[in-house]
Amino acid sequence: MRPHSLTKGTNRLGERLGLLGLDRLLADDPRPWSRCRRPWTSSYVTAHGKVLPCCIAPFAHQDFQGMVLGDLKEHSLDEIWNGETYQHFRERLQGDDPHPCCRTCGVGWSL
Repeated sequence: MRPHSLTKGTNRLGERLGLLGLDRLLADDPRPWSRCRRPWTSSYVTAHGKVLPCCIAPFAHQDFQGMVLGDLKEHSLDEIWNGETYQHFRERLQGDDPHPCCRTCGVGWSL
């Protein structure tokens, strides 16, 4: 089954169940990235100790270094998780100016 057919099929099923199709739900949301909970519930650590907000980040944007929220070779995970860089990232995600990676994320499947 092709991805478009799958989306079309799930939207039809959702309509039968009285649910709004995900594509329409996201289209109506001017800030879909603000619904992402990953930066509050998980993080992604590369093999080199770089801490990123999620596993999708390295593939969603060209600016890998801009997505690095800390380095485990320099700080503990607790320091990174509660640090200024991570806090600022979370604040941006709740506002109108998220990191470019988050703005273009497939937030519907990454929640």
